[in-house]
Amino acid sequence: MKIAQFHLHEYALPLKRPLVIGRETHHRRHGCVIELKDETGTVCFGEVAPLGGYSDESQTDVETELRLLRSSLVGSEIPEHLEELSGGFDSWLGRYQLAPSVRFGFESAVLIMAAKLRRVSLARLLSDKPLKRVSVNALLTGDHGEVLAQVRRGLELGYSAFKLKVGGRPVDDDIRLTREVRDLIGPDAALRLDANRRWTRHEFNQFAHEVRGIGIDYIEEPISDISLLHRLTDIEDTEAPLALDESLRMISPDELHQWPGVKAIVLKPTQLGLERAVRSARAATRLGITSVFSSSYESSLGLTIIAHIAAAYSATDTPTGLDTVGVFQEDLLTPSLTIKGGQVVIDELPDVVQSINRDRFKEITDA
Repeated sequence: MKIAQFHLHEYALPLKRPLVIGRETHHRRHGCVIELKDETGTVCFGEVAPLGGYSDESQTDVETELRLLRSSLVGSEIPEHLEELSGGFDSWLGRYQLAPSVRFGFESAVLIMAAKLRRVSLARLLSDKPLKRVSVNALLTGDHGEVLAQVRRGLELGYSAFKLKVGGRPVDDDIRLTREVRDLIGPDAALRLDANRRWTRHEFNQFAHEVRGIGIDYIEEPISDISLLHRLTDIEDTEAPLALDESLRMISPDELHQWPGVKAIVLKPTQLGLERAVRSARAATRLGITSVFSSSYESSLGLTIIAHIAAAYSATDTPTGLDTVGVFQEDLLTPSLTIKGGQVVIDELPDVVQSINRDRFKEITDA
């Protein structure tokens, strides 16, 4: 299998409402699409979508890397057995020192090509027994009223897991809202919290103490100091287990065993690269840590790929973080990824090659 053609495209998808990430406000979601074609004419796509305010790399960075990759790889043979995701991509691409979002987009495109050639789904390419359905946690953001309205809508739509963004309001308000969300969703639904490193150690301790006993699945990244976060992993007395997200950029899969108190890791392939995310999931499974695959506000192109990865590498039907498709006014796929009853049905996911909407992006040339 050889890369006969390598096209690059850029997109700027309008959002339904402004998206605030860190210190940046997005009115459009910017990114790139990789289009590869082999010598048989088989076409595949991957999405490269660094998220301003969150990703380490910028849109300019990834376009520079993608141009270099294109000039280097056109005409090259694609190594065999890359679908094993056991270091083959590292061996092939390591010398380019690519940003994680570029790795994810290119790795995705190559694997989709392999799946097309074998006439199987991406999930089936990666696993002999992928899940048929992947659950999704409803994302709860905004002010008090908006969050409660989102909870009620999520319940109506059949969601059984909810992820509440905390840390952006006074801690007493977070405590009160968390309790109200738990009361609304009932005792059986999963409740996850994501603080995005916004609390101090004192605020985290206060919060954890006040929500003791209400059934928190886990809290993602409560504080920013990774050394202090490491010391907080043994917090059984708070009944608020920790999950890692941003910290995974600095923790290799081989180092996960050094975090014995962590309950879950939130794997965002755009922020880690696809192969590294899967290696982290395998390491977590060996250690009894839950792997939660999640998005970084990719379009349905990236979300569909992440759903296939989750189906292939989730040990059980752990709810994923794919409830971001609704932010887009326009999408790269038609139809978009669809969530039904709080789940994604893998066999009903859009075919990225057949569903790609070329009107939503334009080619990047060398000129």
